[in-house]
Amino acid sequence: MCDTGGPRCTSSALLALNRAKARHDEAFRRFAAGEGSASSLEKAARRLEKAQADYDITKGGLEDLRQRRDACTDLEERRRLEERAAWAEAKRESLLAAHRAAYSSESWATPNVVEQISAVVKSQGADPRERALLDGVPVSSQDFSQGVNETVRWEMDTGEVGYFKPFSGIDQSTADVFGQDESFQPIHEAAAWQLAKRLGQPYTDLVPACVLREVKGEMGSFAEARPGVKQDDFRRSPHWEDAAFYDDLIGQQDRHAGNYLMDGDRLSLIDHGFTFGNAGDSVNRSEIQQARSALPSRDLTDSERALLTRLVASPSLLGIRRMLSKDRAGALRDRAERMLLLGHVTSSTELPY
Repeated sequence: MCDTGGPRCTSSALLALNRAKARHDEAFRRFAAGEGSASSLEKAARRLEKAQADYDITKGGLEDLRQRRDACTDLEERRRLEERAAWAEAKRESLLAAHRAAYSSESWATPNVVEQISAVVKSQGADPRERALLDGVPVSSQDFSQGVNETVRWEMDTGEVGYFKPFSGIDQSTADVFGQDESFQPIHEAAAWQLAKRLGQPYTDLVPACVLREVKGEMGSFAEARPGVKQDDFRRSPHWEDAAFYDDLIGQQDRHAGNYLMDGDRLSLIDHGFTFGNAGDSVNRSEIQQARSALPSRDLTDSERALLTRLVASPSLLGIRRMLSKDRAGALRDRAERMLLLGHVTSSTELPY
């Protein structure tokens, strides 16, 4: 049986790692002898890298990493092992939290929600900003429930500060109004960041990093804190039109003046619980998106077209599909296709919610 029922068993992961090493060695031998292709060697290297990561997050693999780190005398190698161990520990804890959610008796832990949590957790931890949110122990908190859902500002022992929204703190009556019929909001918070990460800059700067993790025994979303004030003019940001494109793509239902921050000319998009809307879902829309849709600059740029084309061409929606319910993943693809067809950021009359 697996060591905790969450991450893969140490023995099976080690066996898979040894097999991947043997296959990589054989691929390298064939390539060096002129008998194998570079693509076969690259594929074997990718499989070896994945097998190594799978082993690192097991109980035995993590212990091996720590022992190698403690015994290492080369400072650069020790630093590299320290980073690997920190990543493995955070990844392992996230997987264990997802596993505990699967066996939770909480009403929010439906099979659909648990499956989406697992997909998000498997994708987080490699980015340094995600690791900062996953590392550390919560030490002080402040109730920040200014909206409809429970929100707590937590400071970690590492100094990292973020906003935690537990699954158990969702106001389901408000969610029903938005058409969010299950406890999707914390998942959408994290999935919105995952999509921004895949789109790259400037979206990774516009959107605060967000992960799913446990805090004090509660599972929820934990997003990095950003400086700034609400109710300010988003047009002072050089990237507000990029924000409009992003809100259109994710089906943002709730981007009013309280759901973005301005720090000088830096715009931060916060609160992505009510996103990935379906056609017919109601309430608000994005003020930023609406502003761009009324301008000549609503037309898509070449880079925006390229991003949409890449998303539509990806069967996994750039790895986002399993993080969303089937209908919301389909709606994401439909929006991207319609934006490409129309050639501009859409207005509320073109994509009704």
